[in-house]
Amino acid sequence: MKNIFLTGASSFLGSNLIPKLVNYKIYGLEHQTPLMNFENLISVKVEKEDLNSFYNDNNIDLIVHLAANSNISNNQNDFENLLNTNVIFGNDVLLSAKNSPVKKIISAGSYSQYIDETPSSFYKISKQIFEMLLSNFSSLNNFRSTSLCFSDIYGPNDKRNKLIPYLLKNENKKSVRLNSDGLGYFSPIHINDATDSIIFEVENESSQIFKKKLICSELLSVKEFINIYKTVRNKSFTPIYANKNRLSSYKPNNLTSDVVLKIDLETGLNNL
Repeated sequence: MKNIFLTGASSFLGSNLIPKLVNYKIYGLEHQTPLMNFENLISVKVEKEDLNSFYNDNNIDLIVHLAANSNISNNQNDFENLLNTNVIFGNDVLLSAKNSPVKKIISAGSYSQYIDETPSSFYKISKQIFEMLLSNFSSLNNFRSTSLCFSDIYGPNDKRNKLIPYLLKNENKKSVRLNSDGLGYFSPIHINDATDSIIFEVENESSQIFKKKLICSELLSVKEFINIYKTVRNKSFTPIYANKNRLSSYKPNNLTSDVVLKIDLETGLNNL
């Protein structure tokens, strides 16, 4: 049985991943939110200076690093929190893996890393920096790692402040007011496709030192997606979009997923 150290265990992605790894002992890092109860999960609190000892004492084979600050604000006051979580803490996790039983690191990134957009968000920059650190760490230490860059994950029982949970909560109203002009891009992928991509990396060995994979669906505008949502779920609400002054009419080119998605959008939306 492999022993896994998991950050972001309380996240939507983490809490859906844990019950699918029943053949592994998972040490979930508890930060601000208490972790759910799973038979294969041991909740732990570890300071960064104790990470290396923790890896050695518990014979950790694999790190799955999902913890992230996903604030997309470009307010400079938010940058310190993004830097601390997405870069500095991530780097501590990496450096602590030296001289330990850890053989592989799997990290969750963002598909925004593949999109050239000016100006870039602080969030995107922080994720790009960590991926560079992960790649360099792997090369210098002959360490296997994978960066899985997910687009917009959705699924049942999602309590996050995201578009699909918001629509699901309000879909039976006459109108739904949105904090969006509807012109931004959106690429929904089902939670099962996201967790399956992580499980594949957990279970399959590779001689490749560092690799990155994009897991995404066809890029849609928010307006296009909401029209699909209404049709699939047979809803008639009127979306009321916000008026926003965009700096440009930027629209990214469509992206190609490195993973074949098993759950199409119609099936995923119908099963919410």
